[in-house]
Amino acid sequence: MKKFFFSILFTLAFGGSLLAQSPEKISKGVSREIVKRTEIMKLDDTQKEKVKEILTIYYTDRTAARKLEGAERKSQMKAASKKFNDSMSSVCTKEQLSAWKQYQKEKASKKNK
Repeated sequence: MKKFFFSILFTLAFGGSLLAQSPEKISKGVSREIVKRTEIMKLDDTQKEKVKEILTIYYTDRTAARKLEGAERKSQMKAASKKFNDSMSSVCTKEQLSAWKQYQKEKASKKNK
């Protein structure tokens, strides 16, 4: 359940504008996100590289899924989110993931005011 929640928050925070973009724009978006995640999650250099790869794959998978329709699209989107969450959990500590979730909650809270 926590992974699903993280996935939803992540998609709301970053998904809309980046996922329908060209590979060059995705790359720029991933670079910006790495900077933000490094600041919030305190990623080390090894983690930064791994997270960059994970994000690139995630955005690519979701971009491909957005071209589909109906149940197939939904299935591919869920698969991309699960793969992303599993990958992030294997690279980051629980504390880092918790810090990111807290940041997203605060960001969402400010948006709703």
